[in-house]
Amino acid sequence: MTKVESLKVQYPHLNISFLDLAKKLDPTKSHKYTPVICKILNDRFSIIGLTDNKQWAEENKLKLKERGIDLSDLSDSSIFVISLIMDTISSDYFDTINDFIFYGEKGLLDKKDVLTYKNIEEIKNDISLASMKFEEKDYANQIYKEFENETWLALRPLTFESSAKYGAATKWCTTYRHDKSYFAKYWNRGVLVYFINKKTGYKFAGFKELKRAHELSFWNSIDTRIDSMELECDFYLYEIIKNIFKSTKSNSEFCNFELQLKVQKECHYMIEQESDMLLEPVTDEVEYPVIDVPRELLIRQEETIGYIDYPGVVSNNDVIIRFMNESEQQA
Repeated sequence: MTKVESLKVQYPHLNISFLDLAKKLDPTKSHKYTPVICKILNDRFSIIGLTDNKQWAEENKLKLKERGIDLSDLSDSSIFVISLIMDTISSDYFDTINDFIFYGEKGLLDKKDVLTYKNIEEIKNDISLASMKFEEKDYANQIYKEFENETWLALRPLTFESSAKYGAATKWCTTYRHDKSYFAKYWNRGVLVYFINKKTGYKFAGFKELKRAHELSFWNSIDTRIDSMELECDFYLYEIIKNIFKSTKSNSEFCNFELQLKVQKECHYMIEQESDMLLEPVTDEVEYPVIDVPRELLIRQEETIGYIDYPGVVSNNDVIIRFMNESEQQA
């Protein structure tokens, strides 16, 4: 029995295909309708699949590649089916898998036998520690260290690249590779600090809003807001945390021009457009690319372009979404 075959036996609930679905839809003992059901499902994926929208197809392929999927031997319809399945799984699982393989191949994981990991939490903790070992000197100018001793490191990420490195194995939106604008907004609006236990890999984040209510919040590694008394940290760290968040300077203000430019390029983000409003009205003085969109494609455009609210506003990715009326669509 090959390794893959043994895994199919060990994890039978993962060994299910669309052919199995077609079979389950057929109530007859002879499965005489199964071939026709396959034709129906195949037509559905072929018609609505990647070939219908070339822009969507390319963006979807890129998304799958970023998640570590090899597309070299797959048809467009197969890629579409895989994308449907992948969309049901949170992207942080794929980030964890890719990081696990990356640091494992670099020999930076504590456990040399990867089969000895018991659960995903052990894997994430090891990734967290491994990420701090990897080319740390290259990130020295991309962070601002607020505090460090033999156990704890408290730092401000000054670029998305450093945020992803030191926030590895978390679900923080500021490490989200597929929409880096989250990092840019926190970076520009307040005090964003990562606290890392260098011995265990445990992490929590703190953020103080400077441009609005000056609210201070703390977040665990799965991006759930927690009370300060729920932090798993040494008691002496509370006074250090208190002093750190007395700051009135945002992370962006710790950056020189080169780092500010890097964040703008990383996150496709224009700092001068940032305001207390997430969406700004379109004016004649500002030129943005305009995308004409039929209303029925709202959901698809929302997935491929970004957040969309109403006609005549600027999205998070700095484009104007203008919905075409019926006469325009018919023309």
